[in-house]
Amino acid sequence: MIPRSPVEPVLDDPAGVSGYPPLDDLLSDTFDGNRLYDCTILETSWGDAIEGIALEATLIAAADTASATVDDFDAILEQDLEDWQGLLLAGLDIGVAGTVLALSAAGCATSTSCRGHHTGKPSPYEVPEVVFWADIQRARAVQEVAASTGCCFGVDDEGRASVWAPSVVEIMALAKELAARRETFEGLDGGPFGQGRE
Repeated sequence: MIPRSPVEPVLDDPAGVSGYPPLDDLLSDTFDGNRLYDCTILETSWGDAIEGIALEATLIAAADTASATVDDFDAILEQDLEDWQGLLLAGLDIGVAGTVLALSAAGCATSTSCRGHHTGKPSPYEVPEVVFWADIQRARAVQEVAASTGCCFGVDDEGRASVWAPSVVEIMALAKELAARRETFEGLDGGPFGQGRE
């Protein structure tokens, strides 16, 4: 059983993003204060992202089929992966890994992600969410994809963007749609390394 949480629709103005932090910050061991977030994710290719999205969809479908409760679903996804699976998903939470990989391939600098922790009581951490830094062009393109897939798009006071959704179903749809629109992102200049992605 895939967990779902009520989510108020949010589509902030992408013009509020602040762009990218300095390259030294992006490549540090504690980018955006997250010591567990590997900066090599920034180098994700579209091919890697598409493979990760496909694997994640398979794992989510299997967990949904095998689980009768939200707790069962989370427990199944917390089981150890085979080494190649863990590498392909960059060690990230199943349910948001594909979105992280797609955003990274799109030239966004992701800094935090979580599938959501279902504690049985209201919590801001119940929904799948990915936080990232981007230029306005990329933020605008991501916001359009979020709107088309039932996801939310927000910009915080520091200029970081984020996408979140009622469940992993919508956020995985966002990942797939980002990959489907890869040509949009490949045509943009800039990105975390100051050049377009291919």
